[in-house]
Amino acid sequence: MLNSPSQAVRQYIISLAILILSLGLYILFPTEGMLQSIIVLLSFLCVLPALYIRFVLHRKWSSFIPPLVHFSAGKVAALLGASLLCAICMIIIAFLPYNAGYIVQMRDVFSSFRGFLLYQAVFTVPLLLVITFFCVRLTHLMDFGGRAHSIIAIILLSVVIQISTPLPLLSIAPLAITVLILARFKILNEYIVFLVFFLGLACYDAATSYQIIHSVTP
Repeated sequence: MLNSPSQAVRQYIISLAILILSLGLYILFPTEGMLQSIIVLLSFLCVLPALYIRFVLHRKWSSFIPPLVHFSAGKVAALLGASLLCAICMIIIAFLPYNAGYIVQMRDVFSSFRGFLLYQAVFTVPLLLVITFFCVRLTHLMDFGGRAHSIIAIILLSVVIQISTPLPLLSIAPLAITVLILARFKILNEYIVFLVFFLGLACYDAATSYQIIHSVTP
């Protein structure tokens, strides 16, 4: 428990520094191959900030497990609306000329339905689990406060997804807007963000796969 405003400010600064350090090490640390990339991802986006939260902020290990959301009719409507908006926007962006580079890059991966499913299972799902844990749950445990937590989560999610995936920059916009909606209705939860983001990214990749399989683009 923080005893004074000065202690709170000091904790916020230190926590923000830890987030920047974790993200910086993840970006700058050299890796070769999938195994090293996974180790670096888990070390700097999970282990390092988790150790700070556990031993400096003195949080219990049980607090790292996100709580379930208690839904009201308004929250259900907000979740469905955010999910639908994210999915539709991602599909539209996937068919824009802006996506041509991603189509070329993913042509071999998405040339079959099996390749699409394998990519989601092996790459998208594990990556989103780590990203949402770092950007949503760990930042929540750092006690930034409701609005500050939302802003930090949006920035981190946008940066980490852009760095970790070959997605075009424009595709990050619907994801960031979705986080704003979830935060507005107080359902910015790791499970919710994971599900909505997975739906959006899966729709984007499915639209990309469709164009590759049907040779919509050269």
